[in-house]
Amino acid sequence: MRQIDEKLEQIDRDLAAMYGRKVPAPHGDAVGEMIHIILTQNTSDANSDRTFAALRAAYSTWEQLAEANVDDVEQAIRMGGLARIKAARILEALARLRAERGAITLVGIERLPKMEAFEQLTEIDGVGPKTAACVLLFALGVPVFPVDTHVHRVANRLGLVRTKSPAATQAALMPVVPEEITYQLHMNMVEHGRRTCKAARPRCERCLLASYCLAAQAADAERNADRVADSTGGAAVAAAAMEYLASLARFGVKPGLERTAALLEWMRHPERRMAHIHVAGTNGKGSTAVMIERVLRQAGYRTGLYTSPHLQRYTERIRVCGEEISAARFAELIHEVKPLVARAAADPGVGEPTEFEVATAACFSYFAERNVDVAVVEVGLGGRYDATNLVSPIACVITHVGMDHMDRLGNTLGEIAADKSGIIKPGVPVVTSPQEPEAAEVIAAAAAAAGAPLVRVEQLAGPPAASAQSPGLSAAGARVPFELIDVGVDSTRVRVDLTSMPRGKAVELGCGLIGVHQAANCATAVAALELVSDAFPVSDAELTAGIALARNAGRFEIVQTEPYIIVLDGAHNPDGAQALAATMGAVIDRERPRVMLLGLSRDKNLDEMVGILAPHADLVIATAAAHTRSGARDPGEIVAAMAAVGVPGRSVPAEEAVAAARAAVEEIGARSLVVTGSLYLVGQLRAEFVSPAAAEGSE
Repeated sequence: MRQIDEKLEQIDRDLAAMYGRKVPAPHGDAVGEMIHIILTQNTSDANSDRTFAALRAAYSTWEQLAEANVDDVEQAIRMGGLARIKAARILEALARLRAERGAITLVGIERLPKMEAFEQLTEIDGVGPKTAACVLLFALGVPVFPVDTHVHRVANRLGLVRTKSPAATQAALMPVVPEEITYQLHMNMVEHGRRTCKAARPRCERCLLASYCLAAQAADAERNADRVADSTGGAAVAAAAMEYLASLARFGVKPGLERTAALLEWMRHPERRMAHIHVAGTNGKGSTAVMIERVLRQAGYRTGLYTSPHLQRYTERIRVCGEEISAARFAELIHEVKPLVARAAADPGVGEPTEFEVATAACFSYFAERNVDVAVVEVGLGGRYDATNLVSPIACVITHVGMDHMDRLGNTLGEIAADKSGIIKPGVPVVTSPQEPEAAEVIAAAAAAAGAPLVRVEQLAGPPAASAQSPGLSAAGARVPFELIDVGVDSTRVRVDLTSMPRGKAVELGCGLIGVHQAANCATAVAALELVSDAFPVSDAELTAGIALARNAGRFEIVQTEPYIIVLDGAHNPDGAQALAATMGAVIDRERPRVMLLGLSRDKNLDEMVGILAPHADLVIATAAAHTRSGARDPGEIVAAMAAVGVPGRSVPAEEAVAAARAAVEEIGARSLVVTGSLYLVGQLRAEFVSPAAAEGSE
């Protein structure tokens, strides 16, 4: 106990040196503090202050507020967001005080033993651990330690705790923080989280705590590893790691979770040290995962993002707070897992893991060492037997299900949907994007069988109707309607009706990902964020900013607008091609003539892909990616298929493709160039369109 006391006292001294000493000044209005903290939920401090002032202006006493109609209170606090929910919680809390204490007051509670006072407050509906601690500390001067997202993040990075939520951090710290430093330590940890120890790109170089901060030491070790790697032939080490992974690719995709389960067990289950949001689907799952992660990062959480495939670098697949893992650290992790792979291969009951299974195990290990709060994990292929399906998620997401990978997942939409529904866990809420009836029926049945509340995202066919549902997710689930407002070269504007979700209102968002199809992905991401809002609350401002800042390279990525538009889009199956075609029709079809640089995988239906894309091209340059999972389609076949529907074209080798496409643009005076047909092709050619600095910075 003395060791933790000394560490807390040292942290307190160093933070006071950075931000000054703080002296408690309890204001005495415990009821007002309780109401104020309820109003801070899912909004900024400035907005909650304005909302509290508006409520005070409308009701001069708490007794007057207690007599008010919930609709009137909702109107008074509307600017703070979640107004209906907060109004109901405030009125319920006031009614509870009056019923139990005979008056709307908390006078005398400060004379109780502090933990007894804390427990009495948390028994009031709407009063959580943070609210109760704030009431005692700020209003009454009782030294109980509150924890918000900033304190939670700082405490975990310093190694004081290893917890997944602010509530768990508060439960761990309340008994051990010395009473005499409670107020100052809390205030300065909050300020530290806002100014220095930010969720993304913490400013460790200016932090007095860096010498004993576990996160700062890990980041410094990673930077040193990169420097050593650069100076001692580390490129060769990284290359060797990639060669080793490539050697495992010969095992392809094998059904079963036993290999990944064995690796994670032998690694002491790093995946259990963070929360997870699990995302499956045919198309849109990467974009949806990116949006979820970007909003959570904007809200101050330490995020992990695992996606596949990559475009240009394998390390793109693994990111913490938007920063991809270094090649040196990834190589070290693969080296650490290598003996376990040999152990698995030697065990007849396990077998040799595949490349994706090894990379997934390495990813979870990295997330754990970087103290990730919440990881957004994209399924690699299918769902039921995917290596990622060993996580215990707090929410599951299934984006649009289409016909793809039929050789592994099934020959009907129902069979494919059943495989992807394999990620659904008992009692864990699931959100699904708009689906074809066959897929929707299968997903709904899987959710019902698992007792998992199902949220259906649906596109409005007409004007929005008044919702009959009250805020909050029922056991039966909810519906989240959305409406595409417009799509342009800068953003996709979407209106999402969250009346049936905790936010309790509609939101209009400008999505940083461009495309008609991104409206559904955006609505799905927002619905998923609502499902986890108890554990990871997000304010309206954070939601708006996070969605606007989201980027996903190679998905209708506009890399140039003048003198002609260049778009990189990895549409690789009919579902993706339909989405691309719809967006081209909305954004660039008016920019004619149009050149398309097209490469397709051998396992895709050539005539179907050509039929979808041909109306959006005036000249096609056909080529083949150097590496694909199933092999590349002969470019000559693509040219012939396009010619059959009246679109001229020529075939070129991949190393000449960009030059040939640019020459074609000049030849016909084109106003747009779209590179598409394969993520592998886009990844291979992207460096010729995007500068290295821009490529490194894309999210």
